[in-house]
Amino acid sequence: MADIDPAFLDERVATLDDKLTGLLAEIEAVCVTWAIGLVDQVRNPPKPEEK
Repeated sequence: MADIDPAFLDERVATLDDKLTGLLAEIEAVCVTWAIGLVDQVRNPPKPEEK
């Protein structure tokens, strides 16, 4: 471990942090979209002939 450059590790951690932030944003967007669709279904249930 002593041979590893701390600047390299900082760079790698920053890169991984950016990727994780992007993934979390995508997950949040999917969850929000899903929740909006669910609320819409509850507020406007399909009519029996639309099922």
